[in-house]
Amino acid sequence: MKKFMKIAFVHNDPRYASGTNFINKLIEKKLNERGIDTVAVYPDPDLFFHDFPASMRSALELMVFFSACRDKDKVMDCDFVYGTTYSAIAYLGYSKKIISHFGSTMAGIRNALTNDDSGDFGWFWDKIAAKEISNDINFDAVNNRFLNDLVDIEKYVAQKAAIVIAVSSKVRNELIDQGVAAEKIGLIHNAIEDFWFEANLQPAEKAGDFGICYLGRIGNGARDMKIKGIDRLAEIYKEFGNIRKVSIVLARDEKVCRWMETEFKNHCLLKNLTKEEIKDNISKLREDALIMPSRYEGFSLTLIEGMSQGLIPVSFNIGIAEEVIENGNNGFIVESVKEMKEKINWLALNKGARKGMSLAAISSARKFTSEATTDKFINILNGVSN
Repeated sequence: MKKFMKIAFVHNDPRYASGTNFINKLIEKKLNERGIDTVAVYPDPDLFFHDFPASMRSALELMVFFSACRDKDKVMDCDFVYGTTYSAIAYLGYSKKIISHFGSTMAGIRNALTNDDSGDFGWFWDKIAAKEISNDINFDAVNNRFLNDLVDIEKYVAQKAAIVIAVSSKVRNELIDQGVAAEKIGLIHNAIEDFWFEANLQPAEKAGDFGICYLGRIGNGARDMKIKGIDRLAEIYKEFGNIRKVSIVLARDEKVCRWMETEFKNHCLLKNLTKEEIKDNISKLREDALIMPSRYEGFSLTLIEGMSQGLIPVSFNIGIAEEVIENGNNGFIVESVKEMKEKINWLALNKGARKGMSLAAISSARKFTSEATTDKFINILNGVSN
């Protein structure tokens, strides 16, 4: 490793507890432990709430991250400028090596929104249209324009950056499809925090016989819910009315939460828990099915977190799924809601197989440690520095 190295991290809005902010903070912490200095840079937080017209949202995005230049003096003293996707765009014009870290791509999200099976769940979307689930039913052309603008911005930054990091093979392929040179894309899987691998002081008591668990964001409004596959989730929950169901969610839309609390039988909704509380709750659900209904994820930390506690994933082929799930060994990858229902039924009827699959899931999750991620990150930095 280079004797002295310093990296500027251009963060997103620190007030929003996103997966992006979590990963950035974890990488920063681990680099500091290895003797690499980091500098935290933030855009002007007030700009996130600027009253721009919806048709100019992409202009506002650029304004937000160009405002990070207010810390230019601190950044110019660094060897690298690190940002998530296009957050370091303001420093492309300076003589600094840019690291662009892609946890997902807007191109992948756009594809998921335009090629999907949502027409199979008309009852759910009828409720959306009637504003029974959420007041945000926006699928208009303005948002499509914003999405297309972000696809172009991400492509531009990725092509100009010195280093591009993809968190999964899927994200890497999406970047290559956009014309980013394959040889400059490093594949570094995300990591979960070390405490997920720590044994509970007291073994958790099973919450009963077989059940279903959903772990993740619900989404804010119709567009987010479509990406997260909440219509698919609702269809699964309707199908398995007599099976215990637990949803552990991050949510800001109280109306969606109230709907979920009352719509499904044998269902418990836990919202906005701390990471420690999430672990405590899902450790009691080991050998249950962890359903992953999303239409798009770049990685899916919740998949690895759930597997680390012995949940058995039944997942669409999203994010890291095909790189960690071995069909029939530690979980299942499915191609349709019909197939998801079949695999859940199989797990419900095969109690003996669930224990072995649960243990295999725990073992697979142990590959995604922060130390392994940091090692790969430093190797890539050294390759560019030398």
